[in-house]
Amino acid sequence: RVPLLVHLPRSLRRFQLGVTSADLVTLLDVHGWTRRWAGIQATTTPPPPRLVQACSMPSVVRLPHQCDRTWTALRTRDTKLVLNSDGSPWLLFDLRKDPGELHNLAGTPGQEARIATLQALAQ
Repeated sequence: RVPLLVHLPRSLRRFQLGVTSADLVTLLDVHGWTRRWAGIQATTTPPPPRLVQACSMPSVVRLPHQCDRTWTALRTRDTKLVLNSDGSPWLLFDLRKDPGELHNLAGTPGQEARIATLQALAQ
């Protein structure tokens, strides 16, 4: 739910400017974009997509409206789990039913098994 604005340097302006999209993106998308912008092409067949992607916020930014904690996240095709630094669940989203990540299921009864399965993948 946070807008993403990308400004390309002049050397990369061969890409179309002024593009607006309502697509949902995550920081996990940025890696692939920057490789394409840099002209890096795969020289071999790319590996199949990983079933689990991980990302983290290793430090706290002490600015207004910024995240107040460090965290680690796991994302599968269907689910995103965000863990506090102590490993406890902070956020849990069902990405098929809630692609905009509007309904946090972390404290919802009946989600314990789903959380435990994802936590096991993190180790």
